[in-house]
Amino acid sequence: MPNILPVSDCLIVIFGASGDLTKRKLIPALYHLWDTGMAPEKFSVLGIARSKFSDDEFRDAMYEFSKKSYPD
Repeated sequence: MPNILPVSDCLIVIFGASGDLTKRKLIPALYHLWDTGMAPEKFSVLGIARSKFSDDEFRDAMYEFSKKSYPD
């Protein structure tokens, strides 16, 4: 793996956060960055969508899709 240094602080904004691309690609990619230690120590994800979710509902839904991408 190349020597890539993670940035210090980061805010990631996802437009269409409840959509298929987010579930299948973006959330698993963000999890992979975190899992491999490449994500910043302090980072936040701001999801914007037309669908109404509470923070907890959105987290639960993304967690379910992440489990499918990275089974234990």
